[in-house]
Parts: sequence; structure tokens; C-alpha cells
Amino acid sequence: VVGLLVRPENAWRKVDKGPPAEDSAGGKAFREFWGDKSELRRFKDGSITETVVWTQGDSGPSRFAISGTVAEFSLKRHLPSTLLRAAPCGTGLTPLLQGKVDGAYGPAAEIPAGGRDAFQALEGLTKFLVDLDADTLPLRVMSLQPTTTALRGLGAAPLCPHSLAFRDPSLPRAGKNRKGADGKKVGTRVCLCLPAIDAIVNLQDSGKWPEDIEAMRQLSAAVYLRMADAFNGSKGSGAKAIAGKDHLQVLTHGFAFRLRIWNDREVRLLRALGRQPEATIIERNAFHKAQHAASVVATAQRFPALGETVRLAKRWAGSQRLSSALSDEALELLVAHCFLS
Repeated sequence: VVGLLVRPENAWRKVDKGPPAEDSAGGKAFREFWGDKSELRRFKDGSITETVVWTQGDSGPSRFAISGTVAEFSLKRHLPSTLLRAAPCGTGLTPLLQGKVDGAYGPAAEIPAGGRDAFQALEGLTKFLVDLDADTLPLRVMSLQPTTTALRGLGAAPLCPHSLAFRDPSLPRAGKNRKGADGKKVGTRVCLCLPAIDAIVNLQDSGKWPEDIEAMRQLSAAVYLRMADAFNGSKGSGAKAIAGKDHLQVLTHGFAFRLRIWNDREVRLLRALGRQPEATIIERNAFHKAQHAASVVATAQRFPALGETVRLAKRWAGSQRLSSALSDEALELLVAHCFLS
């Protein structure tokens, strides 16, 4: 038994580039190793290189098949009499993360062709708010920061669009004979609960904020109303917004976003008034959660296996009824520590 350790950053690559066309010696060695699998290809940057293309998918469990196919092809070509079987490992738990997750009432919807995922939907909201002029919004929006890593695919379950969370919602109609795996009719059933994706709004710094905590909150509520009017008054926004006293709820492309303005002056005023617990909760739920989410996503980009490990840890904690004791942030830190230590 011979085991091969692969580099995650290269193991799922579908196209392997070899020596350039002008390197005759390197090209000859490359072709001798890969045989008929090697071919000359021209790329968009103008380069012409020897190339090997693997036809397996690059997402889901099929991506693990690429490294197994590479190993099997090369071993069969150069050691045909000794190889009995080559099998990739590491796919055992991955299929658990690929299946659909049913909601409280019926299956979750799929992203339609040409539709947006949750992260793309947030990017659309960010672009719309950043482009608002001074007549619409007195303070310019600098950025939107999500406070959860689920937006980047690190949640226990994938974020799926809801059929009613659109600017102009419409329920899909079920065909007369359309039935699910259990034999029941499907198509008009939708999830009863749609969790909101939290994000903080960073406004342009200004010295005109009032020094009274209640006046500051009233001004923030007025900003939410202006944002809601901008969303609802523009057909190009593709969103429907509802302003609350302390947040803005936006429905767009099947997802619900809950936007809150982050203002460090509010935290300082609360602490000056002796309302330390309230200030700590606001700072933790807004600033620290956003910073934590950004750090975990950056670490996941550094370690490709971290994302699926985090998701599996969250699924395991949920199956053991530990979600109330172990928060998502705690699980993400525990998994990140295993990769960084």
C-alpha cells in the first residue's frame, strides 16, 4: 500500500501547465511522462505551454477524484504491472455537506440560473448604498461588513434563497403530477422561517453626531428611513427594505439582510453613562463579530481544508445538541487553532 499526500492548493486543479513551447527538452520530458494526455494549448495571456487537463468536476465530492485520477493515470502508465487499484481518500464526510437542507416547512429553494448567492447579494447592496449621493443620504456609506462567516460558505448549512424574499415575490406552482421522494406533492411548500444575515454599515466619519445617546439613536433611525426610501424607490436596486428603530431589513434575491449602523461614539457615550454591559453587548455583536468573521475567512483562504472542517464541526455540535453551549465563533476559533498551532 502506497499513500500519497497532496497539496490542497494544487490537488483540485483541473488544468496543469507544463513547460513553454520553446523549451523543447522540457516539453519532451513532459510528454514522455504524460503521454497522449499532454497537449499544446494557448492561454488568454498569450502563453503556449504543454498542458494536461482533467475532466473531473472542481466542486463538491468530485474534486477529490482529480488527485486520485492523476495518481492512477501516472502509476498505470509507468508501473502497469504492479498497480492493482488507486482510490482517493478524504471524501467520506464531504458528501454530508453537499445535500439540500430542508426548512421548517418543505425543502429549501435552489439558486436559479443566473441568480446570486448570498455574498453576491450583499455586494449588490453595498454597491447601491455606496453610490447614493449626498442629497439622498447625508453621510456616505463606506462599506458593509458581514458579522457571520456563513456568508462565505462556512455555515453549518448552505444559505439558500427563499421564494418570498424578493422585491416582487411569487410562489412557484407545482405540476399536477410532481411528487417528491416520499410520494407527496411538492412545489408550493416554502420554509416558514428565514434567518436574517447580519451586517454592519460603516458610515463616513463626521463630527456632527449629537453627544446625547437617545438623539444619536433617533438620528440613526432617520438614516435607516432614508436608506429604505432609496431601496424602495429604485427599481434597479432589486430590493425591498423595511426600516426599524435600530436596524434596516432588506429582502433581495431570496435573502434577508439585517443592517445596523456601527458608531463607536455610541459605545463611548454608553460607557461614560455607566452603562457598561449595554456597551459591551453592542461592541461585541457589531464590531468584534465583524472583525472575527473577516479573520476566519482570511484563515480559510490560507488553509483550503479549514472551511469544510468548520462546517463539519458545526454540524456535529448541532447533532449533539451543543449549539447553545458552543457558539459558531467558539467553534471557528477552536478549528482555526488546530490549523494554526
